[in-house]
Amino acid sequence: MKILIISENPHNTIGGIEKYNSNLIDLFINNGHDVHEFSFNFNPEKNILFTPNKKLVELNKKTDSNKLSNWKRLKNIKNDKKKINKIWKDYDLIINSTANIAWNKEIYNSNKWLYVQHFNKDFYTQKYIAGKLLSPIIYFGMWLIGIKNPFKQFQNFVFFTPDDKYSLIKNKMKNYYIVPICAFSKKEIKENHKIKNKQQNFIFFGRIDNKQKNIKYTKKLFTKNNLEIEYYGNGDAKLMIDDKYNKFKGSFTKDEIKSILPKYKFSVLLSKYEGFPYSIVESLSLGIIPISTSNCKSINWLLKENGYIVNKKNINKILNKCSSMDDFEIKKMSYKCINFAFNELCLEKFNEKWISILNDFNI
Repeated sequence: MKILIISENPHNTIGGIEKYNSNLIDLFINNGHDVHEFSFNFNPEKNILFTPNKKLVELNKKTDSNKLSNWKRLKNIKNDKKKINKIWKDYDLIINSTANIAWNKEIYNSNKWLYVQHFNKDFYTQKYIAGKLLSPIIYFGMWLIGIKNPFKQFQNFVFFTPDDKYSLIKNKMKNYYIVPICAFSKKEIKENHKIKNKQQNFIFFGRIDNKQKNIKYTKKLFTKNNLEIEYYGNGDAKLMIDDKYNKFKGSFTKDEIKSILPKYKFSVLLSKYEGFPYSIVESLSLGIIPISTSNCKSINWLLKENGYIVNKKNINKILNKCSSMDDFEIKKMSYKCINFAFNELCLEKFNEKWISILNDFNI
């Protein structure tokens, strides 16, 4: 069967939804399907597009949209949608994992399309991106062209957690599935049960930026509490300046993270918004206790009993509590993180659920 994955960024780049797509591609190939990927942010100089289809390779040849202004980026997306409209009917299943929810009625009504959640409702209502005043204007514009609620238009939807489903669509819809992002297999997660005493307290790993990851606030917070934190990742060079409490260690590869993380007790993610924070999935799988803001609905499900959900009122108290925690308590919480990941966030469970979805689509 022919499957088209429409992605924000190519699956071989670092990120949660990118890892999701990478897992999907592996699963589909292993089950004998013909898989093509069309990426909005494909950069022919940096990324290798996964497709044997010459037509798609030509369609994907364009400027890296991350280098463009917002207006030109929107124009690029509009042009990309025109290209997708020309090809999608050639496929048996189209998986849209982009943040883009505005499509035409023919696509909404097609049972071939399956939308994979990218962000939560706060992002789509522009709470973080453009302010509350712009949100009604955007939704009024959609209403004018006949889209009353984009999420209710899709025939098939994949959510990361039940909380996400309730947040985005509170009433019943035709077909929906719950499939979280995973990082490792059960075998890989099980290897982390041999927890040794950890040498370092706090780590942040991911993209170094302030717009989403809130790095300025993180730096100020640790300085204020006289606590050291180490950062791994690439991003804004202006933010990546060492001081007494904030140390930047540079970038890392997907494979290196498995040897870097186990040295730390806590991972810190104080983002303004997230879709389904992949760094927390990796942390849980490797026995690192996550500390996170309530940056998406998934956080409550992920960290209800496996870490700390913080806000401006309790963050100082929790950081100081964590910094003085003894090794016995650290190990106890680490095992809880690993057990949760083993049961809920493993590759085997991901594959099992997606095979069931393909069966529903008679694929």
